[in-house]
This record gives sequence, structure tokens and C-alpha cells, in this order.
Amino acid sequence: MDYLRLLFFCLLPLFGISQESHSLSNTTIADSLDNIGEYDESIKFRKLALDEPNHSTNYKTYLKAKELYTKSCILETRGGRKNILEGLEKSQEAYRLVENIISEDDRKLFFRHLILNRIYHQYGYTGQWKEALIEAKKNYEVLRDTFPEYKTDILYVLDDLGFINNKLDNPEKSNEYYERSFKLYKEYYPENLKDVYLNNNRIINNYRKLGLKNEEFKLLEESENYWTNIYDGEDVFFQRFNFYDKIADWHINYGNKELAESYLFKKEELFDSVANSRKKTEKIALIRRERVNLNESYIKLYLKYKNYNKAKHYIEETKELLRDSIDKYRWNIVSKANLYLTEAKMPDVEFDKAESLFKKALSTVVDNKEKYYVNPIQYQIELFHLYANHHKEEAALEIMDVILDSEEVTDHDRLQLLFKKAILLKDEAHIKEAFSSLLKSPDSSQEFKNLDIKDFHEYYTFEILNGILGVANIYLEWYHTSNKVEYSETAFNLFMLSSKLFERIYKGDAFNDNLYNSFIDIQDGLLHSALLNPSKKNFDRTLEAIENNSSRLTWSKFIYGRNIKVNVPDSLLFKEQKLQSLINYYQVELYEKRNSKTIDLDNLKLRLTDLNNQLRNHQKHISKNYIQYGNSRINLFDIQNFRERLKPDEVVVKYIVSMDEVFVFRITKNDTQFLKIINSEKFNETIGDFIELVSTFNSEVVIPSALSKLIEPVIKSDKKHVTIVSSGMMSLIPFEVLLPNYFESDMVLNYAGSLKLYYEQLDTNHINKKLNVGIFKAQNGNSLNKKGFLPELNEEIEGIKRLVDATDYYMKNSDDFFKHAQSHNVLHFGLHASIDEEIPELSALNFAENDMLIGSLYNTSLQADLAVLSACDTGNGRYVNGEGVQSISKAFTYAGVPSTVMSLWKVDDKATAKLMTSFYKYLNEGKSKSEALKWAKKDYLASDIDSELKHPYYWSGFIVSGNVEPFEVHENQRWWLSLIVLPIIALFFVRKSKFRK
Repeated sequence: MDYLRLLFFCLLPLFGISQESHSLSNTTIADSLDNIGEYDESIKFRKLALDEPNHSTNYKTYLKAKELYTKSCILETRGGRKNILEGLEKSQEAYRLVENIISEDDRKLFFRHLILNRIYHQYGYTGQWKEALIEAKKNYEVLRDTFPEYKTDILYVLDDLGFINNKLDNPEKSNEYYERSFKLYKEYYPENLKDVYLNNNRIINNYRKLGLKNEEFKLLEESENYWTNIYDGEDVFFQRFNFYDKIADWHINYGNKELAESYLFKKEELFDSVANSRKKTEKIALIRRERVNLNESYIKLYLKYKNYNKAKHYIEETKELLRDSIDKYRWNIVSKANLYLTEAKMPDVEFDKAESLFKKALSTVVDNKEKYYVNPIQYQIELFHLYANHHKEEAALEIMDVILDSEEVTDHDRLQLLFKKAILLKDEAHIKEAFSSLLKSPDSSQEFKNLDIKDFHEYYTFEILNGILGVANIYLEWYHTSNKVEYSETAFNLFMLSSKLFERIYKGDAFNDNLYNSFIDIQDGLLHSALLNPSKKNFDRTLEAIENNSSRLTWSKFIYGRNIKVNVPDSLLFKEQKLQSLINYYQVELYEKRNSKTIDLDNLKLRLTDLNNQLRNHQKHISKNYIQYGNSRINLFDIQNFRERLKPDEVVVKYIVSMDEVFVFRITKNDTQFLKIINSEKFNETIGDFIELVSTFNSEVVIPSALSKLIEPVIKSDKKHVTIVSSGMMSLIPFEVLLPNYFESDMVLNYAGSLKLYYEQLDTNHINKKLNVGIFKAQNGNSLNKKGFLPELNEEIEGIKRLVDATDYYMKNSDDFFKHAQSHNVLHFGLHASIDEEIPELSALNFAENDMLIGSLYNTSLQADLAVLSACDTGNGRYVNGEGVQSISKAFTYAGVPSTVMSLWKVDDKATAKLMTSFYKYLNEGKSKSEALKWAKKDYLASDIDSELKHPYYWSGFIVSGNVEPFEVHENQRWWLSLIVLPIIALFFVRKSKFRK
């Protein structure tokens, strides 16, 4: 035993203990041995301490409690439920002995904490989580009586309280504790946060359970920053490897395909490093597990985005990996079951085979449920979906009842299933049951037409959104069969609730398929139910909801481009520039090598996606911390604020195409009108055919009846200034072609991408209110550039320069452009353009030597007030769900330019020169941009050109979008000069005459 005394004295300084009394040495040695887990040796000293004479009764009781505590630890370390329960009894007896001992000695108070710590752990080890929670809370209070909350022992208890609440299926309360602990760790122990960020997984998982998608993403972003930019331990590659899986999974569920694929690709790059870090004895099994895990992520991704060939490739590869594996591990069982599910979801699998595969998956899990603690609920839910999707209602309801009766179903899954059951049965009692569960209220009598988003307790998930949408559609259906006003009012309110849920779920980036489909479902429901509940208030609410749900990507990029960044640290600006440079480099690489058969274009695309994501996150950080937006820019779209910005003689006409129906909102300074104007089959086909007619120079233009109806809301308006906000293919229609006698009327047309964007464009202040035009060309004299010669360009340039202050520049490459762009408030492009419909960022303005990709504008801030794109097809491009046409002109909007003049198709060079010269003439006279373009077109049609050249192909392709406010009148300098020169000449002749006399 002497060696233990020696060990104790060596350890004594570590514990900061000084005992003058020899009678305490046995207890102190035992304490030190407990601290290093040597409980069997410690108990010997506990017995010696109890045999010591001259102790008070209280102290004897304290020593007895110490002995019971050590015995409890011995039993716990032996393991097994029986030993742990016996140990729990010892711990409880120890606590009863010391509970009422009054002492100012911190060590005795801390001992209470140690006993309680054992009690709640032993309750947890034996599955008694409710009891564990009571004791853990008691433990927290004991520590807080003595120590500040940031002491590590208290932080450990906070983490344990989070864990116990998780076990009790209370993720909300669990995260309260985890988040409190996380905040204190970061504040008081910033030097070592590795374990804290590893524990973040629990918070993230709870956010997912709660449907707090945005909070989950914010924490993932913070974790990504830590593992990527801060943590530099030897295992950094392994931590990133595990993290990429989590953020990829978020993007698979909520984000977009490209980002998910990018993170999985990053994970794959680290695969060899992780494999080589394993011991030889475990390397094969662990490599197989990680490979299967990665493949499962790929399969999930490609199934979701319907890339079935890639999904099938990874399914077959996973089959081979699992073929010879032994069902020795839990992951093995789960992976085999998951593989059956994914096979069943392939589109070429018939129902009978799919059902057989689903049942195999379920059987695999159920057979191993006890051995590996696998839960069959999710597999049962998948089987329910199979039956429901194939209209096997009886079978679907049967398995649903099995799930709902299970004690293992979570509240989240139960809630989803209650909504699915209600929608399947279309029964009001079941609908009320689902909402009672959602609102956590036993009261099922609440009227759904009065429900508010505040009633939802911050519980927002796509599953809940889809459940409410399904119920809203049921009420709409019931209205059509019964004409009960109550049903239409309920439907309208539920669609409004769905809109508010979507608002909170949507992050503001580009729509993925899920987001777009949800947006369309909400929009359709709001439009149809608003017509059934007509009032100005409901029309305004519907318009606000649709506008706030629509994609905010263009809007947010415009805002970022228009704001001058002040007091931003050089390091952040440098990082932004570096990311922009890398993006531009890889875009050029992809542009130049896209036709190569030897280059791996997929890798280039993934790298671009990753860099764009990094830049977007970086700019969000700058926007949040260094750019002060006005209130209007951080709030949601408000129709009243929008109206205040309109002029008395202005109307905004917003069109919405829904399937083959067209709805229109007509907004003036004092009113909102709403109506359905078209219900026509193949409406989009009609638009496509008409655009082809108008953009073909020798065609006979006949306006279809459907498009005549389209223009009626504009014709019936009594306002001078009309702004068209359209969607889909309609954005390629020049509306003046549809208007009879447009050029004889006072009406002036303008266009805008969205109400929210137009509102911001109207708020833009001119940097220089006088015209100062920079003309950018790709030909010098009569030189032929690689994309073709524009014979009328010189005439166009000289005509503009005669009228306004303008400088022309010969553009070899994008560097030349950026060198001169900030010197002018109007950017005029007289050159060719090329459109890439597959990858819009690779569309380009054709400069003399190297094209300027429009992707290079996406991340640029231009301070011009107007971009005039007299190049071909600058308003055309690929149509993207939620964003509209991704054109070259859209890139200038991204860069913060509030007004653009663009061409909707390949325009005639000679007609362009005439139109542009006249446009600048009227612009210089102080007319608004839209009026200047209208008068330029009117002059063109009134000129003595051949009648064939008056076809809409030649003049209607140019439209103006955004802020149309006029520039200041630029007075003719020659007129001012004459005021000076004429008196001098007159004086000269008078004096000459006198001299002669």
C-alpha cells in the first residue's frame, strides 16, 4: 500500500490539497484514487478512514457517505443492469446521509454534486430517464449555489440535461441546455472548442426534429467555418470528412443539387486520408462502412433529382460492398434495409416488386430490432407512402394505425402521419385531430379560418407546410361542391398560413424543385381562394404573400451591388476579391474547354458551385455586419409602402401564369384590382408561337385572341405610365405590339422583374444626374472581330456622340471594360453577344480578343444608372424556375444597375443604329427612359424607310426595364457659346464702323 501513498503525494499538488491533520490523509488519498478511477484501491482507504478515532458524528456520517459513493462506483464499473441498480441504491443512500449536513466546506458541497452525478447517470444507464432528469436538475442547483455557471462542471451538467431531454423526446428543451452550454464554452474557453463543435451535431439533429431549418443551417455554417478556417489539429481531415456529410445532407433535403454534390465531392477527396488513418485490423470494415455511407448520400441525392442512371450506378456499387459483409454491425443491417428501399423507388420498378422490396427492408430491421436497437418506424412510414401513392387506401390506413399505436413513433412523425391520414380520408374530425397535435392543444374546436402563424410555436417544416396545403385544398374542394362561404374563407386562411410558413422556411437563395413546387402550390391556392373572397384587403394580402414567397435571389444581389461597402476590414475585402477572381478563372476555364472530350467538366462545375457558395456566404457576412440597409430593405414586401412610391399617373400590372390560367393584379397609388383574364389551353404554346412570329422579319403578325385578352387590363387603365411585371415566357413579349394605336396614345410602357425588385430600383439615387455615356465596342475602324462586323456601328456611335457627352472604347477583354466602367453613369454596348442556355453564367459579351462572361458581372458592383445593351439577344436566355429568364441584362441587374435597355432577339444592325441615336436624343431632352424609347420607335416608324422594315422584328425587340426616371437635361453647349460670341462680333462691327467714320 506504500506505493499508493507515494502516488498520492505525487498527485497532491495537482488537486491543490493541503492537509495538516494526519487523520484526514486516508480520506484524501481515497479521494485522489477516486479521481483517477482506482476505486478498488480507494475502498481500502475509505475503511481506514472510518476506523480513525475522535471524529464528530457529522464527520463520521460524511465518511460513511464517501465509502458508499466509492462502492457505488465499483458496482457501476463492473457493468450489467443488476450491478448498476445496486450501485444506484448505494449512491442514493450516500446522498441521504449528506443531504442535511450543513457545511461551509466547498469540498463537502462538491461531494454532493459527485453523488448526484452518479445517481442520474445510473438512472440513465438503466433507462429511467424521467428520474435521471429530476436528479440532474437537482445536481445543477447544488453546483449553482456555489459556483458561477461557466465552471466546467456546470457546463458538463448542462450538456447532460440536454442529452436527457433528448432521450425524453423533448428536443426543444434539450436545445435550451445545449445552446446555453455552447454559448458559455465559446465565451470562457475559446482556446479549445473541438469537443464543443463535435457536440453541435446534437443541436443540429434537434433543429431538424423541430423543423428549424434556418437555425440548423446557421449552425452548420458556423461549424463549417470552424472546421475549415480555425481548427488545425492533426485530425482536421477526419473532422471535415464527417462534417461534409452533414452539410451535404442539409442541401439534399432543403438546398440545391449542385451544393449537395459539391460537399459530397469534397468528402470523397478526403476518403484516402481517412482510410489511411485507420488501424490495419479495422481498416477493411471501416472503409467499407464509410464507402457505403457516402454511396447512400449519392443515391439519396440522385433519386431526389431524378438522375436515375447515377443513382443506379451507386446502388449496384453498394450491393457489391454489402454482398459479402457479415451482419455483425448495426450499420450493416441499416444499410441493407436502406438499399432495398432505394431499389424500390427506382422509376422502372412495378408496384408488386416495390412492395416486396419494402417488406424485405422492414423484415431486415424488425428481425434485428432487439439485437441492434433499430427502429422500424421509418420503414413502415415508407411502406405507407407506397400504398398511398398507389391508391391502396385500405392497406395504407392499416399500416398507419400500426405506426400510430407504436410507443416508438416520435411526435414529429406522429404529426406528419395525422395530417396524411386526414388528407387521405378527407374527414374533418381527423383534420382537427392533426391540428390539435400541431398546436399542442387539446382544443379541437378552434376555427381554422382564424388560425395565425403565432399559434404554431415556431414549428416550421416542409412536412407541416405540405400537410396544411393538403388540408387547404380539401376545404377548397368542399367549397366547390357545397358553396359554403365558410369553406372558402378557411381555405384562404390556410393558404395564407402556408405562405407565412414558406416565408420562414425559404432562405432566399435560388429555388430548388421542392421550393418551386411548394411556391406554385401556395400561389395557385391563394389566387383561386382570393377570387372566392373578393376584397381589397384580401387582394393586397394575396399579392404580398406571393411577392414575399417568390425568389429573392435577384433582389438580394441587386441590393448588395448597389450598396457601397463602408469600414469593411481589408482582410474581408481581399477574401471577396480572391473568391471573385477564382470564380472568374474557373468560368473562363469551363467556357474555353466545354467542347473538350478530355477535360472533366463535372469537376470544373463542382468547383464553381463550391466557390459561388463560399462567395455568397462571405457576402452575407459583409451585408449583415458592414452594410446598413434602410428598413424597407430588411422588411418583407409591403403593398402600402410600394404604393407610396408610385406616381399618381402610374399603374403597375403584374401578370401571373398558373398552368393555362392567367391572373392579373393592377396596382395604382390608391387601389389594387385583381381578376382572372384567361383560361385557355396551351397558353404557353400560344406565347411561344407569337414570339417566333414577332422576332422573324418576314412573318405575318396576327395577334391571337388569348393575347388580346392579355392586354385588356393595360388598355382599360387610364394611367399614362404602365409598368409590366410578367412571369415565364411572357417576359419575352413586347407588349406595345399587342396595343392598338400605342404610338398615337399618351401611354408609355416599362417593364420590371418583380414588384420587390422594382420597389428597390425606384429608390435608387443617381450618382451623376447628367448623361455621361461610355460606349464599349469590339471593332476598331473597319476591322472584323471574331464574332462578326457591325457595319452600322460607327454611325450609331457618332450619332450618340453628337448628342451627348460620350466616349467610346475599344474592348479587347473584360479588364478593359472594368477599367472604364466606373467613369460613366450610362454603359452602352455596341457588339455581339452569345447565349449559353445550359449554363447562363457562360453567356458572354463578345469583346475583340476575349469574351466577357456575364458570370463575371454576378459578383461585381457597378455604380452606373443605365446599361444599354444594343447587342443581340441580351434579354433572352435560359428560363429558371422562380428567377425568370437568365439573360445578359439580368447580370447587370445583379451588379446593381437599376435600369437596362435590352433586346429580346437578334436585332437588325441598321435599325438599331437609328433607334439608339433617337433614344439618346430624347433622353438628352429630359424625357424618361421609357418615353425616350417610345419616341425613338415612333420616329423610326414615321421615317421614309420601306414598309417591310416597319415589321415589329426591327423595332419592338428593344424594351426598357427598371427605374425609368429621366436624366438632367444636358443643354447644348453651342447655344451658350453663341451668347458669348454674338455680342463680341456685334461689338467688332460697331467699332469698325466708327473707325471708318
